[in-house]
Amino acid sequence: MDHARRTRGVLVAAKIDRISRDVIDFASLLRDAEREGWLVLVLDLPMDTTTAAGRMAALNMANVAEFERRIIGERTAAALLAKKQSTGKRLGRPRQMADAIRNRIILERAGGKTWQAIADGLNADGVPTTRGGRGCQVGTVQAAHRPGGATRSQRTVGVSPTTKLP
Repeated sequence: MDHARRTRGVLVAAKIDRISRDVIDFASLLRDAEREGWLVLVLDLPMDTTTAAGRMAALNMANVAEFERRIIGERTAAALLAKKQSTGKRLGRPRQMADAIRNRIILERAGGKTWQAIADGLNADGVPTTRGGRGCQVGTVQAAHRPGGATRSQRTVGVSPTTKLP
C-alpha cells in the first residue's frame, strides 16, 4: 500500500478480505486512493472502484467480508465454550510456571509486596520467564497470582513462610 501511495500506482489484491475485513477501513482506503491518485484493484471483483457503482459494489463486498469475520469469531467462541463446558478443562496454552515460583508470588503478594517489587525480585534472582526469557514483567506476576494462574491447592494450602523458594 505504501508503494502504491508513493508511486501513485495500483494496490492489487486477489480478494477483498486480503485488504480488509472492516468496512470503515476499506472505505478509508478507497477514499485515500481517490484523494492521493492511486488505484485499488481487487481481482475477484470485476469492477472499477473509481466509479460510484464500482465503489458501492466494493463496499458491499467489504461489508460481507466483515460479516464473515464476525460469524467466524462467533462460531469459534461458541465451539470453544462448548468444548470447555463438555470437558471441564482449561483451554489454551498450558501453564509453564513452576509451582514454587507461583507460590513465591502468592506469598510475597500476601506479604504486601507490590507487583513491581515481586517482578524485580524474580529478575534479581535470575528466574526465567514462562517462555524461558529474561525479565519477568508485572503482567506475568499478576497472571500467576490470579485464580486461573494457580491451582486451588496452591492458593489454599500455600507454602510455609520458612520454605526456601527460588
